Amino acid sequence: MAGGRNCILLFFPMIGNLAAIILTLIVILGGVRNVNVLRDLYFFKLDLSHITSKTLVGETGLSSVVSTSLIDSAIQDTLSALNISNFYTAALWGYCEGDVASNNATNVTSCSHPEALWWLDVQKILDESLNSTSVNITLPSQLTDYNPTIETASKLMFICYFISIIVLFLGLIAGCFAFHSRGGSCCASIITLVGAIASVIASGTATGLYFVTRNFVNNTTSEYGLVASVNSTMMGLTWGATIAAIWAFVWWILTICCGSTRKSYEPEKEPFIQTAYAPPPHGY
Repeated sequence: MAGGRNCILLFFPMIGNLAAIILTLIVILGGVRNVNVLRDLYFFKLDLSHITSKTLVGETGLSSVVSTSLIDSAIQDTLSALNISNFYTAALWGYCEGDVASNNATNVTSCSHPEALWWLDVQKILDESLNSTSVNITLPSQLTDYNPTIETASKLMFICYFISIIVLFLGLIAGCFAFHSRGGSCCASIITLVGAIASVIASGTATGLYFVTRNFVNNTTSEYGLVASVNSTMMGLTWGATIAAIWAFVWWILTICCGSTRKSYEPEKEPFIQTAYAPPPHGY
């Protein structure tokens, strides 16, 4: 009876650990290759398909002579000729880029080589795309002034994701020794707590970093034609991993409080030993 109850109690935290590991792994693998599913997993997207003349040449008197829309259309054609993509997406290891069709359908053309502790530097990405030309594109200072903050937050996020997945895996292993052992459950709960904290920090940093960046771009640089967005799918995955890790920790605590440390015991039966029959003695 106690063994069955322990199996049920251990099932829930183990599932929580496993779910958190799988979801975190999906987040980590997002954007590492230009293949189905992975290329669509990103945190942040910057759309340059509506970039305007202000981005390249700033305020000039040219717009009073030529229609601004014609200038912007020519700029888009020029950017296309210079291999500047219509959009860039940022994941954990790097970025992907692609084009936007006339029907607004997106097509990812390539992804950068995975780089540990990568952070989103849009100016650097554009400079690398234009390194074979004499053209320079200078982004508004409002976007580049916060690069140190973006770098620090991105590196913290990267480190916490890996701490989380490694520690949660160790918690899963420790849980295998928790059957009939409150000590094992206690060890698994402590390890899982560390993984859950790392997951909370990673998800919270990703949410704060990219939502603030999105709002800042859209509120201050919309006149340049830059449009930023956050991928709700990726945010759902990272917070799903965090919730699963917290779920696992809570259930590990319950296994400590409610689990049994006694193994089921059945008294050993005495073996039946057959002896030769001896008739009782007769008195004379």
